[in-house]
Amino acid sequence: MVNKYSPPPSALGPDTISFDYHGGGPYVRVSNGCILIWQGRNWSGFDISSANRNKVLCNGTTNPNLESICGRPLGMKFNPTTCDLYAADAYFGLLMVGHNGGVARNLITSVEDVAFRLTNALEIDEQI
Repeated sequence: MVNKYSPPPSALGPDTISFDYHGGGPYVRVSNGCILIWQGRNWSGFDISSANRNKVLCNGTTNPNLESICGRPLGMKFNPTTCDLYAADAYFGLLMVGHNGGVARNLITSVEDVAFRLTNALEIDEQI
């Protein structure tokens, strides 16, 4: 059986889709800085990229000029042990949000003073 899912009409994306290790999802990332989860009949917000994100400005936006303010999560991957979600954001670096969602925590934005940009995929080393 195939189910057809469509993200909210105001969201640009998704081009990344993931399922958690408990069978939840799909989770999709969209251009307004949010990661959404399918709740059976509708999409709801799972995380936001920054505690400073302006909901009035960012929610529902399709303006690519606001991505540096709202965030733009690209690649995402669940940790198979903790079910925490890691996301690479084009503007905020590597983010992590707990398995219950919420505000993502910024882990790192650069290495040797070179900022992460357009990081579109993640892998998690299960041995660490």
